[in-house]
Amino acid sequence: MNRNENADCRRRRLPLVMAYVPWQEWGERYDNERGFARGTIFPDLFYPFLGREAAD
Repeated sequence: MNRNENADCRRRRLPLVMAYVPWQEWGERYDNERGFARGTIFPDLFYPFLGREAAD
């Protein structure tokens, strides 16, 4: 079996991706207007993009 055939064999047996999604605690919520403006109603999920890293 050559290198390409071996890689194809492994790809067929492995899942494409596996995701880990932790449980989210129900906490505070933004009001409708602020939530719409920020793209989320949950303050814990609001991380504005500043060009390099998220702000706290």
